Amino acid sequence: MAMEFEMFSVLPARDVAALVDDRFAEKLGVAVHFDGTRRWYLRTYGACEHDLYNEDYASKTMQRIRDISEMMFRDGVTVLYLPAL
Repeated sequence: MAMEFEMFSVLPARDVAALVDDRFAEKLGVAVHFDGTRRWYLRTYGACEHDLYNEDYASKTMQRIRDISEMMFRDGVTVLYLPAL
């Protein structure tokens, strides 16, 4: 059964681990350090440096990280480590 990413994103780690273990015989873990989010935000949204730590920066950055994470899971990644978050 397919699960929407929004539902998946709020699951406790134990439930995520069970889903991964049940679904994939071989695991593919990926660690990603999302560096450059400030530069990305400034260039993408034409923001100024004083805008960097506002709510819009945080929500747009987290949404983009969720989008990228979702793409990785669709492409076969079974475990995703985001050490900076």
